[in-house]
Amino acid sequence: MQGSRCWHRFDIRQMEDLANSVFGADLEVIQMAGPRVRGSLAFAAGDGVTFSSGLIQGNVAVSGPLSHDAITIGVGLRVGPGSRQWLNAVGNGDVGVYLPGDEQDGLFMRGTLYIAATLSARRLEEEAAREGLVLEPTMTLRSGLHRKPISPRVLTPLSCRVAGLHANRITRRDRASEIGFVMLRSVLAHYARLPPSENGRHDPLGRARIVGRARGYIRENLARPIPLETLAAAADTSQRSLARAFVEVLGDTPANYVRRLRLHRIRHDLAHESRSRRTVADIAEKWGIGEPGRMSGWYRELFGELPTETRFRMQRENHMRKHLL
Repeated sequence: MQGSRCWHRFDIRQMEDLANSVFGADLEVIQMAGPRVRGSLAFAAGDGVTFSSGLIQGNVAVSGPLSHDAITIGVGLRVGPGSRQWLNAVGNGDVGVYLPGDEQDGLFMRGTLYIAATLSARRLEEEAAREGLVLEPTMTLRSGLHRKPISPRVLTPLSCRVAGLHANRITRRDRASEIGFVMLRSVLAHYARLPPSENGRHDPLGRARIVGRARGYIRENLARPIPLETLAAAADTSQRSLARAFVEVLGDTPANYVRRLRLHRIRHDLAHESRSRRTVADIAEKWGIGEPGRMSGWYRELFGELPTETRFRMQRENHMRKHLL
């Protein structure tokens, strides 16, 4: 990938493909309520910058660091209604800066189109200097969203060109990484134009704050029973307010969200322990789902295959991989 100035496009065939939604990342992906995720990813690189883009047709939550040693700058070109970043509502033109090792925490709804650039702090300064721009010092001090979106005058033509990548309409001009540098220069100008201000909208507000507290408790206790009253207490709210907050922010009930995360943990274990002697029922019980028959139905509804089919497919893929090495 390094040095490949042409864009390379790939169809999203399964949820796990989005673990690499920014090139080189290894993200946790959760399929949310709605149709199974589809779409495409595209990547290019040049002059010390790696570019990533995605068209997401489905509802997914994505979390984890985008890079451990570089800065990632991302722009939501066309953002599906209900999308969030760090639980804050986001829309078309919103810009996020993600420092090395910091957590991306995004909820991307159907129809989201984005583009991102990953580069070192030094390379970022060089690009700004080349454009004759002086960046706000706070840009590289804290991960967060810019307080204002990019103007439609800049955003609309960029969105059209990136959408062309995903529709396989790549012009001669777009075959190089030029689209990525157009985005990068637009973001640099955006940060250089406004009076100094820190990156904002990192900490959630209102009902999103309730969801944030609840999610933290769920992650720490996913293998244990999580009664609704206990979860509400952990989120410092009432059960009724908790339910309203989850539906408003995540489009799901607390119970369905907990079950969704448990099914994802089961899928992870099935994929990474394809030769394990543990049964599907053992793995399901580990994650707090003790009804194998109902679990299989929930699993197939979410992932489009039975747990045993996941295990068999991973065994086959691992076997083929070994023969190719």
